[in-house]
Amino acid sequence: MATATINPVKKTDLTDQLHQVQETDPLTIAQNSKVSTEIKSLPKIRWQYVLSCEAMALINAMIAYKGTAAMADISAQGIRKQAARNGGHKSCMKDIADVLIKQGQLKHIELAADNLATITQELFQPGRFIGVNKWFNTHAVSILPLTNPSKEKFAIELDSLFGRKIELSFEDFKSRIEHSSKKEIYEVV
Repeated sequence: MATATINPVKKTDLTDQLHQVQETDPLTIAQNSKVSTEIKSLPKIRWQYVLSCEAMALINAMIAYKGTAAMADISAQGIRKQAARNGGHKSCMKDIADVLIKQGQLKHIELAADNLATITQELFQPGRFIGVNKWFNTHAVSILPLTNPSKEKFAIELDSLFGRKIELSFEDFKSRIEHSSKKEIYEVV
């Protein structure tokens, strides 16, 4: 009669597997971060003029980290015009960001992979935000990480069209990331 040999699962194997899952779980990544962004402490954001949502998404995130006074001289229309003069498009967030990068205002963060865990890991760092498109990629907003993120309150969306600061749940954040054709992470310098 043949006997089967069962290999018992070692406790360390289960611990390693759990650790690997936690390293790729966006909520756990965010909760282990040292970010301190409170929605109540954010200054009033600027409303967009005409078709300037890409520039305003960048400017409003910079205002959130630097304060209104530090950004008083920044003009959305001026940055858009400079992007066009540099050979870019005045309605492309990346081209507009390039102007701010050259001015020493922003730093672009390269993503190692385009997945939710990597995006969350890069976003939940001090001074960082992500620019995304919503409404079938017709409107740009910025999203900042929240302090003490949870499933219910994960991040803050700054929307220049309505001048709103919107608390996003983890599912809302995930949806914004998954449905945006363009996702760029920046760090305010």
